[in-house]
Amino acid sequence: MQIESFAITDLGSKGVLIKGIYQNEFQKITDLNLVALKNGVAVGVEFAKYNELKIGDVVTFAMASSKAKNQGVAILKEFEIEAIVKHGVYEKDMRVIYMDKSALESTLSYKAGIANMALIKIDNF
Repeated sequence: MQIESFAITDLGSKGVLIKGIYQNEFQKITDLNLVALKNGVAVGVEFAKYNELKIGDVVTFAMASSKAKNQGVAILKEFEIEAIVKHGVYEKDMRVIYMDKSALESTLSYKAGIANMALIKIDNF
């Protein structure tokens, strides 16, 4: 699960991609150890440097509401930085934010197992 968002810090705002992950499976696939994430986030090393952030600091995210009656209203939610990751790709280290999938679902009021992406295959197009 992933969602576009704005990260708001003392130094301004930046468009980011928040990825909700299953931590154990994610570690096996990527070798990034994020199993310590509880209710916080992991940010890329370049994002942390640019915004002068460290583990324990708080960042605010503006996310679109998933409720039909609140369309156009942003959800503002603060999260503690629990990890700083290095992918080795500048754009990814600047833009991708990780958090536990269930915490992201709860923040957005999604039911567990709901997807916000789909792949449609069209035969004989």
